[in-house]
Amino acid sequence: GYDTSLEALESAYMSGNTVMAQIKTPMTSGSAVTYTGNAVITDLSYDYAQDKEATFSGTLQGTGAIVKASS
Repeated sequence: GYDTSLEALESAYMSGNTVMAQIKTPMTSGSAVTYTGNAVITDLSYDYAQDKEATFSGTLQGTGAIVKASS
């Protein structure tokens, strides 16, 4: 769930461990593009505003090759 995912991200950020990242763009012209690679989380923040959805955001720094695939 959400808590488990945030804990995993927070642990990787604090330890500097590499994570596998996958970013998928919205579909345009009938296809989406997916970028996959390893990265280090260089910034992680979250907001638990009262009576609103909790959100988090982060910054990734790639540590090697990025693979691009269309679907």
